[in-house]
Amino acid sequence: MKRILQILCAILPIASSAAVTASCSVVKKDNLNGFIFKDKFFSTKNAAQEYARSLTKPYTEDDTEFSSYKGVIYKNYQSEKMYEEILKDHPIVKKQTLQNLDNLDIDDSNKINSRVYDSNKSKIVQVYRDSHGNAVRNEQEAIESYLSTIKYWQSDDESAKDGVFEFKHELTKFLNDKKRKELESSIQTDCYTIGFTSCFKKSDVLSKIKKETVKNFSFGDYHWSNNVVPPFEKFDNKLIQKYIDKYIRKSHNSLNGYVINFNSNNQNFYGDKIIWSELGKQSFSDKLSNWEVVDSQSISLAFGSILAQSKFLNILTEFKKNPNIKDKSWSVLRDIFDNNSSDYSDFINAFNLVSDSEWDSDDNILNFNRKKEEKDLNNFDGLNNKQKSLLFLKKIMLNIESSNNDFNEVNMNLFNKRFKDAIKKSLIVNVTEEIKNPISEIFDNKDFLNIDILDLLLSPSLFNSKLTNKKKFNDMVKTLNIVINKFVENVEKLPIVSELPFFKEISKVWKLSQSLSPIESKILKINFGNGQEIYFKGMDLKLPIFNYSFNLNNPAKYVYSKQFFKALVSNKNEEFYTFMNTLHSSKELAINALKNYIIRFPEKFSEVKLEINYYQENSKKRVIKDKSLENFETQLNEYANDIFNSRYKDYAKKEYTNGFGQTFGSRDEALTSLNKTLENENYQYLLKPTFKMLYDTYYKNNQEFIEENLDYIKNVLVLKKSVLSNDLLISSNFDQLKASPYLTSNYFQIYLNDRLLNFKTYEDAKYYLVRNLDIQKGIYNIYKRFVIYQGNIFKNLENFNEYIEGEIIETNSGGPNEKLFN
Repeated sequence: MKRILQILCAILPIASSAAVTASCSVVKKDNLNGFIFKDKFFSTKNAAQEYARSLTKPYTEDDTEFSSYKGVIYKNYQSEKMYEEILKDHPIVKKQTLQNLDNLDIDDSNKINSRVYDSNKSKIVQVYRDSHGNAVRNEQEAIESYLSTIKYWQSDDESAKDGVFEFKHELTKFLNDKKRKELESSIQTDCYTIGFTSCFKKSDVLSKIKKETVKNFSFGDYHWSNNVVPPFEKFDNKLIQKYIDKYIRKSHNSLNGYVINFNSNNQNFYGDKIIWSELGKQSFSDKLSNWEVVDSQSISLAFGSILAQSKFLNILTEFKKNPNIKDKSWSVLRDIFDNNSSDYSDFINAFNLVSDSEWDSDDNILNFNRKKEEKDLNNFDGLNNKQKSLLFLKKIMLNIESSNNDFNEVNMNLFNKRFKDAIKKSLIVNVTEEIKNPISEIFDNKDFLNIDILDLLLSPSLFNSKLTNKKKFNDMVKTLNIVINKFVENVEKLPIVSELPFFKEISKVWKLSQSLSPIESKILKINFGNGQEIYFKGMDLKLPIFNYSFNLNNPAKYVYSKQFFKALVSNKNEEFYTFMNTLHSSKELAINALKNYIIRFPEKFSEVKLEINYYQENSKKRVIKDKSLENFETQLNEYANDIFNSRYKDYAKKEYTNGFGQTFGSRDEALTSLNKTLENENYQYLLKPTFKMLYDTYYKNNQEFIEENLDYIKNVLVLKKSVLSNDLLISSNFDQLKASPYLTSNYFQIYLNDRLLNFKTYEDAKYYLVRNLDIQKGIYNIYKRFVIYQGNIFKNLENFNEYIEGEIIETNSGGPNEKLFN
């Protein structure tokens, strides 16, 4: 019998008989050619496919939209399952670099277009700025670059600027053409004796007075001069605390800010309108398609009430006097203060008392600039004027939170009052008179509402996370519910309701917005991290007994985003500080950079006092009140003239000189000295520094120049910073090199289309893959041809065959004891 079955298996169409298949499954073979699938051996590929198809089942659900990747179908609300398959094919590798990612070219998808160096292929090095702006590794080399000087040829010619000639031939011409003739005509020179030099011209005396006048700066009890700068450790931070608070910023602005907008079905969305995320613009937009069904137990009753309250208040404030009139261009004065200049002025005054930046300041060191913010929001598409007002007020609140207001409680109380009034004013601008008073009642409730109303309107998830005291949270929720319920009851009683139908809708909105129960509808959610979430309540009805859902809408069709804030720094987990847009690895280094800035530009700080004092005894000191550079030079010249008039003016003597300030008893002796000097060209010269930041004066020799300037060069002019060694190979320009504190940044790498691509975050890399792989969307199971196999759904059997193609393995080495499946 067994022999007969073997013959039948060889000559009959194997796939045509289930009985034969069952019998053949026990037949042994000796090195047969065939195919293996799921550890089973088949004589033909068609037999293996037939067996695989027998393992599939029809998939009949048609209540949602599907996407397809490599032939496998995924529900739109099971996108993470599809992502798992994508990441098996295209793994995302976490890497590290010493580069500061904020210095790199990064596009809207957070793809890094600049070259990224692995941390094991680079190092951080210290560089110093030389006088030419170059970055050099050796500090002494940088110092010496500032010590270069130019020779100026000295004479006692009053017509020469500062008594010197720029070129040697000019001095020769003066000595031949003018000085010789003066001596031949017995003309003497007015000489002033200073020290051991018996003949100074007036210009020489004035120049010497200015040079020897010490410029003493002071900031509190920290003193420095034009040539002596004590170590910064002696510069007490308490003296400049207000500037530290104003200009030194902790690098916490590591997240991008996005506004969420809903173009329709607005009544079905709940949650945050502002989201803070590491994601780039394109990746964030992709994230808005990543909805998931949530369980009814995932939303607490209290948080559900917060979401409902936020929804109600947002819709309430959107009712206009005339809904057919479109918003005009947005402005702070009109759309927040209803063109009330007095209220606007009061708010500005209160702001200036508590903010580190003045209202209309153009200070480019600070992050908040009212003019720029107003201009940017006015050009911000996709927001109505109410939303722009709330967003602007939110930015003001962020600015105040980062300002220092220790021991400033009185002014903070005043600002909080003005700020709360501004929120209320912005929400009742352009609403009907009938609804204005009830809104005001809500915002005047002293038991609950304060500046946190912004978070309730824009970021209820954030509002929820801020209230850590559960009892206080529940009390606030109950209080606000009572206020809103009272308001709704009052509105329903207004006579105007019958004439204005939208008033009826207000109460409906409140009642519907409180029903976030999944028993009545399916709830979808996107979790953006950090407790930030948005919810969508589907329009379908769910029948619990049959567990069936009708007409579930895809919320991704109705929601879009727009970026309103770009992250300033990337390393949100590191403690770094910025000054003048430069990142420092510690707060003390950032403060030292501020101190250096104060010393280099003392005229910018009103607390700095400048006192000038000629070095000789009993010279009168003078305090320079206006420290602008131009005015300082004017006042220094005046001071030098005053010293000259009091000390030297009346002591001039007529002397014969040889053109270099040397005096002689007779004309002939002076002429002999002049002729000998001309013959040997043994001219006297002075040295002047070439670097403009050093004091513009003359020195007798290099030693004098170095002694008076070395301290200032070393402590102030030779700037230093840490940079990446790889960057130093590309550019040696100190100012162009980006500071790279000793930090390690993570980045993420994928391999796609024969290219390695780098991204700032894991999710950015993931969503880039989703955008650039062959993923079909908008698939529906209309014709009920979907099949399911081992938890995977396929559009049809053809797609299924393509999927298992790689799992059917052809072989010619089947063992003699393997079972044969046909």
